[in-house]
Amino acid sequence: MAPSEKYEVEHRGTAHAPAKTVYGLLADLSVWPRIFPPIVHVEYLERDARHERARIWLQGAEDVRSWVALRTLHPETLQVTYRQEVAQHPVADMGGGWIIEPTGQNESLVRLRHDYRPVTDDAETVKWIDEVLDRNSGAELDALLAAAEVETRSRELLLELEDGVHVNGTAQAVYDFLYAGERWHEHFAHISGSTVRQAGADAHILELESPDKDGRPHITRQVRVGVPNRRIVYKQLVIPPLSSGHTGEWSIRETGDGVEVTARQTIVIREEGIAAVLGPRVGLAEGRDWIERALGGNARLILEHAKAHAERPERPERAERAERAEPA
Repeated sequence: MAPSEKYEVEHRGTAHAPAKTVYGLLADLSVWPRIFPPIVHVEYLERDARHERARIWLQGAEDVRSWVALRTLHPETLQVTYRQEVAQHPVADMGGGWIIEPTGQNESLVRLRHDYRPVTDDAETVKWIDEVLDRNSGAELDALLAAAEVETRSRELLLELEDGVHVNGTAQAVYDFLYAGERWHEHFAHISGSTVRQAGADAHILELESPDKDGRPHITRQVRVGVPNRRIVYKQLVIPPLSSGHTGEWSIRETGDGVEVTARQTIVIREEGIAAVLGPRVGLAEGRDWIERALGGNARLILEHAKAHAERPERPERAERAERAEPA
């Protein structure tokens, strides 16, 4: 069979931010989950100063999938090129890159290029791939341009929180407590309901219900990816008016006398939502403090419960049941 033809497409957008700022966002994969809505988590597999191999987890319509990107950074020309390590049917090979061109002190042209070879050159397949690329590229450009503007005001609009606790227990006990979100309503008085829907290997959608300040049911939903006994990353899917994005991570690190558990959160503050929720007289600085207290307090509460759970001695009756069950 003759090889299929190579196709090339390009999409463009204008960022109201310096070109180096935009390039910085594209070069640093760790910030992609807060920039691009479908991306849940990114993990570097190999990297040096210019070349990277990274796995990217994305949320689809029904589940969470991952693919491996091979990337090359070109800081001198403000470009990032990539190829998929293994393309997904009906694409036989896919690559491309981002090109950033300064057009002013605080403005830049962003070009997103793709080249691909389909498995077959029939018109319907090529049309389908082009439509998917057009839809996804438009959404990616919109997300990047919005993130670039936020980045120019990062000290005001980006909130990064971190808290930690030492646990005299095992990494598995901590991980099991944090990952078993469907049981959180048994541990937290403010949570009236908690459910989990599996979304792939070590990935699920966690939905929590709790009353709001008026006593009405309030639903939060997040997609989570777990690396057993090491970390759980999450991304909020139901975003409250106070923010336009919220990602986080629970990391677990074994030490000589237990484990260190760290909670990290990144929140993109939605300035216009502050007045809507907290009142018209509340400014950005006060709103930022309120969000920090609320979300920081939630993380601290979960850390304390995880610590108590992991340090709790096994009950005699549970040990007895386990012992009796051993012969089976």
